[in-house]
Amino acid sequence: FPSLQNSYHPQTGTWYSFNHGPVHLISIDTSVIPPGRVFEQRRLEMLAWLEEDLAAVDRQRTPWVIIGSHLPFYTSWTVWGTFQRAQFVSALLEPLMRKYNVDLTLGAHVHQYERTCRVFNGTCQDPDQYGTIHTVVGTGGREGHPFEPVQTSGNFSWQVA
Repeated sequence: FPSLQNSYHPQTGTWYSFNHGPVHLISIDTSVIPPGRVFEQRRLEMLAWLEEDLAAVDRQRTPWVIIGSHLPFYTSWTVWGTFQRAQFVSALLEPLMRKYNVDLTLGAHVHQYERTCRVFNGTCQDPDQYGTIHTVVGTGGREGHPFEPVQTSGNFSWQVA
């Protein structure tokens, strides 16, 4: 994605979108999504912007829609409350993603790789039904966070890899 310095727009803040070939790429700011009054106004602004942006996508020109964010939409990583925060992100944004047929999300935060089936509301969808594929692509790691198997607890039927 372009750097914030090159793409910051006063009306949208830290979220933006652009087209690249047949793909409409959207970057959202998941730091304004957690519940609570602190970020309520920014969250509402971003949601309104996101709906307007998705509604304006010309699927003839850009048939693929991808959303990137720091927090993943789906993860089995239960450490540091990441799973719970991902659930909140999904619950808030999945209705819009379904309405506008978002194809893929690229999330990070977790220094591992995960991928879902085509999923909606935590359930794998049949091949003829709509569903977004969610990925966690935080595999770059960082010092002090060596790559290790995903620490999970529970049944994550939507998990493919």
